[in-house]
Amino acid sequence: MSNSKAALRYTLGFIGVVQIVLGLIFIFMPAQFADMLDLEAAPGWALWMFTMFGARALGFGYGMFIAMRDPARHAAWLVAMIGVQAVDWLGTVFYLIDGSVTLMQVSTAPFLPILFIAVLWYYFPREQPTSALRRVSQARPNPNPFPQNSDPSAISNGGVYNPDQCQSSWAFQPTRLANFWELLPSACITYKSSSGCPNPSGALLIMT
Repeated sequence: MSNSKAALRYTLGFIGVVQIVLGLIFIFMPAQFADMLDLEAAPGWALWMFTMFGARALGFGYGMFIAMRDPARHAAWLVAMIGVQAVDWLGTVFYLIDGSVTLMQVSTAPFLPILFIAVLWYYFPREQPTSALRRVSQARPNPNPFPQNSDPSAISNGGVYNPDQCQSSWAFQPTRLANFWELLPSACITYKSSSGCPNPSGALLIMT
């Protein structure tokens, strides 16, 4: 594992722990937490809102643990958490300026979201997940892609399989399909379209 991937996964794990802890606090002991921060006791209806927030914090914590296993595959969780941290920071700054809370009471809230955003943005996976492609590329290609006693020209409308034709239709993903060409004859037989090439939905079925 590269250092960048390790740093991203450790950060996601830490954020997940923070979310789980906050979720449990706001569900089970919001009044005690407010007292610890020297805040006024919240009214009963606020405790109801804390419970709803706590449930969502637990959900985001779970999402961070899911993303930790494969950040590229679950990049949407990273985007969501960047948005959450941005709103957290803006809200903290607003209520600090408003005078509703003090810097001592908000503790790490003024800088920890900025740190999380910076790490998630810097190490954000900018390549598509390759695990599925790796499994496909390692599969043993069929040495005889055409079924026995079949006519290769029957691929589509009496035409002949043209690898260049298939290549042009997949030009929008050249890096991801670099090791996929050897399986195209089988793909064309299994998922044939009017052009004799695998349609996008068929190829996705093969790759996932």
